Amino acid sequence: MKVKQFELKSADNGEVTAYFSTFDVKADSYGDIVAPHAFDATIKARKETGKPFPLVWNHNMDDPELIIGQVDDIKCDEHGALMTAHFYDTPKAQAVRNLLKEGSVYQLSFAYEVKAWREPTMAEKAIDPNITNVLEEVELLEITI
Repeated sequence: MKVKQFELKSADNGEVTAYFSTFDVKADSYGDIVAPHAFDATIKARKETGKPFPLVWNHNMDDPELIIGQVDDIKCDEHGALMTAHFYDTPKAQAVRNLLKEGSVYQLSFAYEVKAWREPTMAEKAIDPNITNVLEEVELLEITI
């Protein structure tokens, strides 16, 4: 699980667009950073199946009411992984959308499995000595608000 504060671009029309991961060289609380190409294989595989990634409240996929939407698109650029998702028309999904609009909730997280990693280079460690792993490939499971 990785957590990222994000700048909400929009939640007025029932959609949210935000970076759920950035490719900066700053370790998270586990000492990990995400490589710019880490999501490529999982995004491609999911597009081929036609099944969207779920948008979830608080990583709770066990409760169907807490699957609050679906991710419509993910694009990776030099800054990070930018997702656009839409909220379902359910009471819980709309309540979470309102929390985003009001600014009460301002972090995204994502669940994943590590497929490939490496140790950081000396140059990466010079930027942030707390880096212990560079996630080279991850299988994205869900994105959480």
